[in-house]
Amino acid sequence: MSLFEEALKSFASTGGRELGKTMTQKRRGQKKDVEDRSLGEVAKVALPIILYGLYKNSKNKEEKESLDRAVNDHKENQGGLKELMEGLRPDESKKMVDHVFRGKGQNVSRNIANQAGVSQEEVDAVLERLTPSVIAMLAEEKKKGKDVEESMESAMKDLDQRQDMSDIVSGAKKFIESGTEDGSLLSGIGNVLKNILG
Repeated sequence: MSLFEEALKSFASTGGRELGKTMTQKRRGQKKDVEDRSLGEVAKVALPIILYGLYKNSKNKEEKESLDRAVNDHKENQGGLKELMEGLRPDESKKMVDHVFRGKGQNVSRNIANQAGVSQEEVDAVLERLTPSVIAMLAEEKKKGKDVEESMESAMKDLDQRQDMSDIVSGAKKFIESGTEDGSLLSGIGNVLKNILG
């Protein structure tokens, strides 16, 4: 199973339901509840962007050292993902997301929220759960002797072969490479959501 598929499966089995309950409680008194499906759609759009951000970090000496430290910290974690998430301070997940997107995390979450029809708070919550979970999975790979750079190369090779993700991967690459929004990321998010929703 690829890193992309593994992260989505993990989110669907635990993260999506837990976030859905939390967000629904916050929306009490409003008409719309947060459905697992809507958060799953956000996760499917966000994950390729996260993976490409981590891939780029693994190719930069300074960024790779920082990523390696984060992976090594999680490598010492003896529990599962649930224990990992419970052990993280709220600001730690936010810092991870911002680091992956080189300070442009809010731009990414805003674009996804606008296209998916959910709040930016909900998207932030998905990003803040997905990013540490991917780091934890990289830590598991490292325990097996697989370097972070090697893991990210495999993850991107898998994504590049997925036709259903081609638009979002292309948009993510342009966004992260340039650090500016040229419409490709927004278009990619919209196209992927259109395919998911049919």
